[in-house]
Amino acid sequence: MDIGHRLRSVREDKNLSQGDIEQRTGLRRCYISSVENGHTVPAVETLEKNARALEIPLYQLMYDGDDPPTLPDRSDEWGAVGKDARFLREISQRTSAKAIISGSIASLGSNYVITLEATNAQTGDSLARQQAEASGKEQVLKTLDKAATGLRTKLGESLSTVEQYATPL
Repeated sequence: MDIGHRLRSVREDKNLSQGDIEQRTGLRRCYISSVENGHTVPAVETLEKNARALEIPLYQLMYDGDDPPTLPDRSDEWGAVGKDARFLREISQRTSAKAIISGSIASLGSNYVITLEATNAQTGDSLARQQAEASGKEQVLKTLDKAATGLRTKLGESLSTVEQYATPL
């Protein structure tokens, strides 16, 4: 599904202009137009702003059904269940780890979406998630650096220690 087309369709169904969305989200009209025309792939945070502005649940921007889609069974992923999960928990307990940081980089045309997630090392509960978009291969490390800083801030690390221990990638 084309997110930009879906955003435009929902906006027009609600008789809203791009200016209305600009006022509700704080996003510039030229950026909204670029997303709607498929020239820019928005980050998840941007999609959340649009969903709030359009007064719809986020999933409706990516899914046409009336009910939320069912989530895939991810129990076969490494670290989710069985020996892998026990192995991760054992390492976490031995090292007294508080959190496990995992990440992914997904290609979206010429852009890359970088996702970092911190989970409680003992329970597996999600603690924080940070997502950022790089506008090309050359920007991936710089964007990863920014995402890591954002995740550390979301986890409650003070700005002074984030800056003190920041090592640019």
